[in-house]
Amino acid sequence: MCDVKLKPPMLRTLIKKHLSEEKQPLQSSFELAKVVSTIQTHNLLSESFEQESTDQKLIKSWTSAIDDWVNRILLLVSSNMAILV
Repeated sequence: MCDVKLKPPMLRTLIKKHLSEEKQPLQSSFELAKVVSTIQTHNLLSESFEQESTDQKLIKSWTSAIDDWVNRILLLVSSNMAILV
């Protein structure tokens, strides 16, 4: 993916659509595998900003999306993973 402005919303959409919240456990491990594969394909967790690019709004959006991802993964790890089959 070339447009870095699209990466934070795409990451948030993946989290919202495919990763459950604490109240709704994952239906299968396939959902998590699909999200991880998409993230790897589009390099959604690895972003380097050009030094000239000091768009603070983009940087804040990026940081927030990564925080959402980390928080959701930590929530999944701390939940009962026995339901993933």
